[in-house]
Amino acid sequence: MGNQTLINTWQGASAEECGTPVAPHDGSNAASYTFDEDTKALTINGLGAHLGLAKVTNQGELDAASPPDVPQSINYEVVASTSTTMTVQIQFLDAEENDKYWTFKFVKVAEESTQSLLYDGETRSYVIYIPAIYDGSEAYPLMLNFHGNGDTAQIHFAYADMTDLADTHGFILVYPQGLPLGDDSSHWNFDPVGGDNKSTVDDFGFVDALLDNLSSNYQINRDRVYLRASPNGLVLLFVFRAFQGEIFLPLVL
Repeated sequence: MGNQTLINTWQGASAEECGTPVAPHDGSNAASYTFDEDTKALTINGLGAHLGLAKVTNQGELDAASPPDVPQSINYEVVASTSTTMTVQIQFLDAEENDKYWTFKFVKVAEESTQSLLYDGETRSYVIYIPAIYDGSEAYPLMLNFHGNGDTAQIHFAYADMTDLADTHGFILVYPQGLPLGDDSSHWNFDPVGGDNKSTVDDFGFVDALLDNLSSNYQINRDRVYLRASPNGLVLLFVFRAFQGEIFLPLVL
């Protein structure tokens, strides 16, 4: 739903304008759908559940002149669809009992989010970017892009922005976050844990767990996993290649 949509006077607005969604059209109620592949009929079930604009129902457009009776379900027809778009049409009768139609086209957008997993007693986070063309029907290459010591995944994501390349060439992009060590707000441990190593963080194990986690949630081509890093994170990449070269393809410098 998002935090902005078109709201109407019957929803408390002074005029038809953009604003915060209003219950029951704010996605707070339980909802479900059914789809008939033969007839392309899509039914959205649930009080206030809708596609496109809340005011458009099969009974007509809701307005302030006649206080709205919010339907429990709305029927749409899917008139076109691709892996990244869907166009639906809804039919209703106007005040003169004439057939009218609204058409809505929905376009899938790229997804950027910060996610986390629990590894070795620590919550480890990462920024992930999924290009809009990804639909889960085929395995995508993966690019792991590491920030330098003292940096953050979010800052590195903005500084070393590879989203255009991910969109153009079709790969999933992940920026892992290192853990603090001493006075450093973040670091990567590029030595095995033990001995005189001052870090007890198992970053090798974290990256393995991250790959498994990503592979369970997305279609990942494990034969095409690439590494990249900021200049002061390059040591980590060379060590990964030395110790786990069977997992990673050559470095992207």
